[in-house]
Amino acid sequence: MHSRYPQKLTLKLGVLASLLGGCLGTAGCTSDTADEIGSMEDDLKAGGNPKWIYDGPMPSLKDVSIVVSLKGHTARVTGTLPSTFTGSLPWYAKTATTAGVTKVTVVYPVATGASASNNGPGVYTTIFGLAYVTTTSKAAWGGFPFLEYNAKRGLAFHGPITAKDGEWKLIRGPVSHGCNRMQGEHVVELAKILGIDMGVPHKASEQFTIKAKVSVIQDWDSVDGKYVDVNYPALSTVKRPPAAQSTVFPTWASQDLPRMVCEWNASLWTTDPVKNKTHCNYKPANKFDPLAGPKP
Repeated sequence: MHSRYPQKLTLKLGVLASLLGGCLGTAGCTSDTADEIGSMEDDLKAGGNPKWIYDGPMPSLKDVSIVVSLKGHTARVTGTLPSTFTGSLPWYAKTATTAGVTKVTVVYPVATGASASNNGPGVYTTIFGLAYVTTTSKAAWGGFPFLEYNAKRGLAFHGPITAKDGEWKLIRGPVSHGCNRMQGEHVVELAKILGIDMGVPHKASEQFTIKAKVSVIQDWDSVDGKYVDVNYPALSTVKRPPAAQSTVFPTWASQDLPRMVCEWNASLWTTDPVKNKTHCNYKPANKFDPLAGPKP
């Protein structure tokens, strides 16, 4: 997520041991908090806790299912397009229509656990969502949503945690202790897909219970006879599937589309909900049309 902050909080490795056993103060928080401390090779830098607004074209979907590949570091999100939807989908959303029902699929890069024993493979049926989570002494949450699927261990989809020079950046690879980190703009969009209204600011106390199937698998994900990959760089330790046997899904970044997700600006918020639907227009113009995608 491309966002700069005036303040920075740096957690040095010397305090790591004292942080691992503490509670995060989020839904389903457990002692398994090493994930939220981040890669042991990096300091964590963060500051401020903006509320994030989604102004992108993805709608909320019905009957959402998510497949996480621990080997490929991908999260494939599939759901049914509501019959009431009259807009257009972005270029990175793939569709298939059968008997009048349209299935929509998007794939996001994720960072998973450094140890296979911590990743919680299995099938889960409920997501407990927080739309707004502020930074604490335990982790740089950055205001991004926290979408927990394993309540026993507190495993969730959440923001990238780490930042470089004040900019949020997902490191795609085995760097967590079980959770699935996502690019900041992606987890905001995922919250919208799951049915959370991310077009308005939320309080930290607001919680959402969402019925959605989450499958965490050890191997590469596959669909329609091909492996699943996503067009996002990965660490050299990530073994990506053979290109000739894979479908590489496109993805997007806030650096290219800054008006898709933005920090809530209280001074620009109005009592007119129609005007608020273009709240992110105060950001620099998108580099290309979010519906058509980048030009070849």
